[in-house]
Amino acid sequence: MNDLAEQAILQFQADHGLVIDGVAGSNTRTKINQIFSSAGHMPGGQQPLNRRYLAYFERANVGATRRDSPQIDFRGGEAMKLSLPAPVAGEAPSPVYKLGCFPINLDESSFPWHLTAHSGNGTVSVTNSIMATYNDRFEFSAVATGDEVLEMHQGAADGPIIASLDVKVVALMQVDLWGHLLTVRDAGGAELANPPNWTEAEARSLIDRINDIWNPAGVRFVFRAFESHTLDEAQAGMVADDYVHNRIRSSTIARRLNRRGVMNIYFTQLLSMSYHNAD
Repeated sequence: MNDLAEQAILQFQADHGLVIDGVAGSNTRTKINQIFSSAGHMPGGQQPLNRRYLAYFERANVGATRRDSPQIDFRGGEAMKLSLPAPVAGEAPSPVYKLGCFPINLDESSFPWHLTAHSGNGTVSVTNSIMATYNDRFEFSAVATGDEVLEMHQGAADGPIIASLDVKVVALMQVDLWGHLLTVRDAGGAELANPPNWTEAEARSLIDRINDIWNPAGVRFVFRAFESHTLDEAQAGMVADDYVHNRIRSSTIARRLNRRGVMNIYFTQLLSMSYHNAD
């Protein structure tokens, strides 16, 4: 037994009037099953039992943020929370989200674990509901806006609850972008080629990566259109100078090229920059 497991068992026994010996014997397991089968949470809105004693969900991918492996919110000492973007009509369906788990005082003999959508309101669709080993992953997709509670059960779909996850599927607030691809030429009219110009594909790829981070917070950035402009070095310098000093003057190139009602993003060889014209 590892230190976390022993600490969890000791804490559980102390909280529930059991013999405090750090061993998950028959009396301790009976009490755990009794409490989780009835509620899965401590009375009075206290910290969930699953977060303190048994197991918790974890990201399937521990590297950079990805759409199919979102961050779980552990703050506040309450139930684990996860925010997902609702699918957008006419566009690609919701990605398949993958979650693993971290056992606190459970071992290999406690598998299989089952995932169920407790509320049953159609907000989340569970596509892979069974974890047979530590290396497996639960999989599910967002279907519609609303709240859902995903519950991890031990042994069977209606077995004792060992962890729960509050899921909120949120409608995305769309931010419209207008892309400006700038080609810069030197005094002789030759195109500056080092570094190379941005392409529309590269700009879209950048926004896709930004959406990986912002979609779970309910924000999606979408390009409405792209325009190409050719500037000389002096004009490009004016755009860059305004960006660095966070200002737009009526005489600047950016001011004249901006489209109204969208966030204007300028891509140059040296840097990318954005302005919002609220007029």
